[in-house]
Amino acid sequence: MKKFLSISILTILGLTVLSGCQLAKKENTPSAVTRHLIGIYCTATPLDDQEEPISCTYDQKTDTFKPDNPDISGCYLAAIKVDVSEEEGGFYYSFCSDMMAEPSINISGSDGTSTTSYESSSHTLTGQSNYIYPPDGTTEASLSLSGTLYVDPDKTDYSTDSDLYYIYLNLIYQKENGDLFITPGSPVSIMNEGESTTQTFSESYTESGIDSNATTTNTISLTVRSISDPVDSYTFYGMSDDNTILWSDTQKAATLTDEPISLKGASYLLIKEVSTKGTVSYDVLTHTDDDAETTDPDYHNRYIATDSFYYQPSEIHIVK
Repeated sequence: MKKFLSISILTILGLTVLSGCQLAKKENTPSAVTRHLIGIYCTATPLDDQEEPISCTYDQKTDTFKPDNPDISGCYLAAIKVDVSEEEGGFYYSFCSDMMAEPSINISGSDGTSTTSYESSSHTLTGQSNYIYPPDGTTEASLSLSGTLYVDPDKTDYSTDSDLYYIYLNLIYQKENGDLFITPGSPVSIMNEGESTTQTFSESYTESGIDSNATTTNTISLTVRSISDPVDSYTFYGMSDDNTILWSDTQKAATLTDEPISLKGASYLLIKEVSTKGTVSYDVLTHTDDDAETTDPDYHNRYIATDSFYYQPSEIHIVK
C-alpha cells in the first residue's frame, strides 16, 4: 500500500513538472499589446463626464476622424494604423491633422536604422491626411508626432477668470483590432499673449517572443501658444512706383487661401490688417526676382479664428 502510494505521488509530481514546462512554453509565445498611443485630441471643455471609453471613428474613404459622440468637438493630431495585407509591409499609417500648425511625424523601425518622416511644407496641415508606410522590413514601428495649437486666452466663456484659459489634452489610443478611443486628459493653462507651453506624452511597448523582444516607443509632443487678437480681414492694395493705389481687394482671413497674391501690374503691395478686436495695422510686401513665385523674405504670418481655437494657415505669397 505504501509502495503504491509512493508511485502515485511520483507520477503526480512528474505530470506536474511536465505541465509546468508546457505552461512555461506557452508564456514564451509573443505577447499582445492591447492598445497603442497614436495621437492627441484637444478640447476647450473637460471630458471627465463622458463614459469610458470615448469611442471614435476613422473613415478610410474620406480620411476623417471624429468621436462618435457628436457633443465632443475639438482638434486632433493622430497617426492611425490601417491594415492592408495586400500591400508591402502589411499596413500604413494615416497621418491626420485638424487645426494643428506645423505638424510632423516620424516612423522608425524597431531597430532604429530606418525612418520615414513627414513635415508640413507650409505652416499648416488642416483637414488633410497623409499615408505613410513603415520602414521596409519592419513589423513594429515607433511613432513620433508633434504640432502647435494656437488658442485665445481672452475667451471668457471657456475660462475660470479673465486671464486664464484651459485646454484639455486627451490622448487617442488604438486597439489591436483597429478600434479607436479617447481618454479624458488633464488641462494645461495659457497665461497672457504670446506665452506657450509644451506637453510631451510617451509610452513604450515590448512584445516578447520566443527568440527576441521588440520594443517600440510612441511619443506625442504638443505646443500650446496663446494668440489673443488674430487678423480678421485683409485689404490688399496694389501700389504704383509713385505710391498711387492701382487696385484693392478685401478678403476675410478665414477664407483666404494659400494661393499667391498677384501684383497685377503693381510695384508692391500695401496690406491693411483688421484684427478681431478692430485693431488696424499696415504692412508692405514687395516681390523680388530672387524670390520669384515663392514666399517673400518678409512674409507675414496670419491667424484664423474658430469657435475654440486658432490655427496658423500659411505665409502670404506674392507673384508678379
